[in-house]
Amino acid sequence: MSLKDKIVNIITAHPKLVTFGIGLAIIFVIGTAIGMLYPQSVLAQHVFSGMCC
Repeated sequence: MSLKDKIVNIITAHPKLVTFGIGLAIIFVIGTAIGMLYPQSVLAQHVFSGMCC
């Protein structure tokens, strides 16, 4: 059995797990992009100085 067949079998057998993995990957990418645009130290300064949002 080839690797492609194994992956297709896993996807068809566990669609909820695949959906969860895709959602987790999207959240990770969005979180990384936000982290690059707004570094954590800048956010912390706004939160602790009362200037949040």
